[in-house]
Amino acid sequence: MLFSSAYATAMGVLPPLVTDKTAVISDALNHSCIINAIALARPAAKHIYRHLDMAGLEAGLAAAAETARAPSS
Repeated sequence: MLFSSAYATAMGVLPPLVTDKTAVISDALNHSCIINAIALARPAAKHIYRHLDMAGLEAGLAAAAETARAPSS
């Protein structure tokens, strides 16, 4: 599949992958198209960590492990 822009790619790919059981961990400096796509997808949980803050990322991953569920096969 080809997309004409990064915005179209983010909007076309992220929302179908995110469910109401998904936790999204996002860098605070992500491009606005990624932020908009995450908002459109409405994940169960969203954790935003400061750019290059590995402790914040780790905390987000730990929190996501508590709230998110693996997709059923």
